[in-house]
Amino acid sequence: MTQHFRYLSTKDLESQIEKLRYDMVTLGLTLGVSNPKTIEISKQLDKYLTEYQNRSVSNPPTTIRNNHYSEIT
Repeated sequence: MTQHFRYLSTKDLESQIEKLRYDMVTLGLTLGVSNPKTIEISKQLDKYLTEYQNRSVSNPPTTIRNNHYSEIT
């Protein structure tokens, strides 16, 4: 699998994460959690979640206070 997720917008990344979660749960329920297909989807999901978390750390949410932007802590 290529790491094309790095080129996705954050919104598209979120959508892909939700799709992978759905696929993983569906496969887990039908094939079992130890099935190689379920495990492969789980590994893909881990990579997407890691990218999402890295973006969150790199770009913390901001708020406007007194006409200045500041990080939400």
